[in-house]
Amino acid sequence: MDQKKLKLLALLRKNNREKLTNLSRKTHVPVSTIFESLRNNFSKFILKHTCIVDFSYIGFNIKAMLLIKFKPENKNEGLNYLTKSIFVNSLSRINNGYDVTLEIICKDMNALEDFIEKLELNTKIKKKEVFYLMGDIKKEDFFSNPDLISGLLIENEVKW
Repeated sequence: MDQKKLKLLALLRKNNREKLTNLSRKTHVPVSTIFESLRNNFSKFILKHTCIVDFSYIGFNIKAMLLIKFKPENKNEGLNYLTKSIFVNSLSRINNGYDVTLEIICKDMNALEDFIEKLELNTKIKKKEVFYLMGDIKKEDFFSNPDLISGLLIENEVKW
């Protein structure tokens, strides 16, 4: 993938609402080429358009990360329960003695404790760890600085 396309991707990662004319100016790629790339090619890369919210402004002040190991025979049941929970912001499979990690967002400590109690009642957990998140230092920042992407080695060339 050439540097102009990588730079375009990084600029979109930084601000996906950037005007095409500004993107053209910053990448030295014609607006029409950028438009076509966005319409036809970026669907391969962009999985979801979303916003990052500071949930504390709307009253959800508690964030926690949980590591969970289910009893093997109940793993699918546990995953099903977690995917349907409104409090689970993200859920990922992991290794090294645990099955999943999840980020929970709740209004207060009581709501978090209620969630954990219900989780333990409704699923068969072998072990769990809870980490309270005190604040974000860096979030969703990978590949968002166009000045730094030249240092990344892109081994698999993507056809645009």
